[in-house]
Amino acid sequence: MTKKEKIITEIIYNEYKKSGSRYLTHSDLGVRSNGQLTGPELAQMFNHGQSKYFKSKGGYNTEIEITFEGIEYMEGKLKRNLQTWGFWLFGVASMVAVFYAVLFYYFK
Repeated sequence: MTKKEKIITEIIYNEYKKSGSRYLTHSDLGVRSNGQLTGPELAQMFNHGQSKYFKSKGGYNTEIEITFEGIEYMEGKLKRNLQTWGFWLFGVASMVAVFYAVLFYYFK
């Protein structure tokens, strides 16, 4: 998933959580992206193929629908973030423990 796809999926998902609608227009998407996405970028993205996380219903300024894969991706994001943090915290704690064990053994 590219950075632009993540931005689009996140914006549409947030709108879906607020209003229950899985659709958002191109212009609304551009406004809600706070300058991260421009009209030409959106047009190019939708003219060159669809993402599995969202799909467009036509040309410029038509509705974009978040797919069920996009919803599942966003709902699984918190779990993935927690797993990543847990992995790094465990890894850092293990390295610190090894470092102290080596120092303790060396300086006894």
